[in-house]
Amino acid sequence: MGMDHAVHKVQPTLYMLVLFLFIGITSTQMLWSPDRADRPANNFGGNFVFLTVQTNFIILLYLCLCVVDYMFGKQVRVFAGMVERLSGLVCALGILMGGMYYAVVHFDPMTRDRAAQVEDFDFYMHFLHGPPLVFAVYEVLFREKAERRPVADILTTEGYMVFFASWSLLCAKSNDGWWPYRFQQSMKIWEHIAFNLVFAVFLIPLVSLGVWYVQGRGVQVIRKRRSLGVSSPSQTQLRKVYFGEDPVESYLEVFPHRF
Repeated sequence: MGMDHAVHKVQPTLYMLVLFLFIGITSTQMLWSPDRADRPANNFGGNFVFLTVQTNFIILLYLCLCVVDYMFGKQVRVFAGMVERLSGLVCALGILMGGMYYAVVHFDPMTRDRAAQVEDFDFYMHFLHGPPLVFAVYEVLFREKAERRPVADILTTEGYMVFFASWSLLCAKSNDGWWPYRFQQSMKIWEHIAFNLVFAVFLIPLVSLGVWYVQGRGVQVIRKRRSLGVSSPSQTQLRKVYFGEDPVESYLEVFPHRF
């Protein structure tokens, strides 16, 4: 059996397992939130003021559509179209949200101080930010995109970020100037505008184009190996390489395509 066929065959089970994982993630993020002394008791927007919370619910919706598409896609074509149209947003958001957390937030001294004060802080933060990033990377590599729509993907992601920026502003106004992220609290209006422009003009197009360019490359590499007659070595062949009388000769026999 070709490896690309094996990947495609195992995907329904994989999506089902990841769906259950994200049910756990979305449930956890609604029940757990690290306290901030300046947070209003009943803040407008609740936990939905956070990009992480919204992103994880979007991924949960996407996974539901993927599972339904695998189950009923042959009878109802609309699900496949919905998955394709949402995949660019899901990949971009997963990479942006997860990547920005680990690149900017996780190792920040203020975050490390909070981790020392709040019980299981790092466990929950990894649980909420790690799986979305890993899933987005998996989707980029192993889901083939039927319609190559880089501009549409960019516009979809830009549209969502405009919504989120507007939503954040509404929440801040409704919560007497309280912003969900600490770094936003001390920012001036022009700094908020500049921050959002960096996302809109640079980060979102860059990530969306990267997702479009790389989409399906993992499957393509597997197919290229098959077209060249290259398959994964069996356990017997590997034992021959590592424990045979002439390891060099055995290696050349098992991996001739490397020379």
